[in-house]
Amino acid sequence: MAAATLIASAVGIVILIITAYVVMGGTVSLVEQATTSQKDLTDRQVERINTGVAITGASADDLLKVVFLDVENTGGETVRDPGEMAVFLLHNGEPVYYTNSSGAWWYRISPDTIHPNQLDPDEVMNISVTYTGDEPTWAKVVTENGVYDSAYL
Repeated sequence: MAAATLIASAVGIVILIITAYVVMGGTVSLVEQATTSQKDLTDRQVERINTGVAITGASADDLLKVVFLDVENTGGETVRDPGEMAVFLLHNGEPVYYTNSSGAWWYRISPDTIHPNQLDPDEVMNISVTYTGDEPTWAKVVTENGVYDSAYL
């Protein structure tokens, strides 16, 4: 009888140790994932804080149905994929969304010697947006991380 009690106690202790190991392993994994997520979020926020754009020139040619925008990178962070930026134009009080992937607008970066096809700090991107209908009165450019600027035409 005494041996059975000792064996049951030993088995109980082993089960407690295994349970503690599993719980601690899950907890460590959870904390590691939360820490990584927090670090990634912080990195994205720092990148967003250091990103800045300014529309330095804006005009519309109603004959050609094209809006011309000069967008300067005024921040300290490179806009890595300018083609992912969005352009909004205000037509008769209604904003219209234009994407580069749909072919509605195209761009040229000047000067573009460092990091070709990326908008580095102090570089200017010339955007041409084709539109239909009435001449727009306002334009807004939004980077891939949510930083934006707008201007009246």
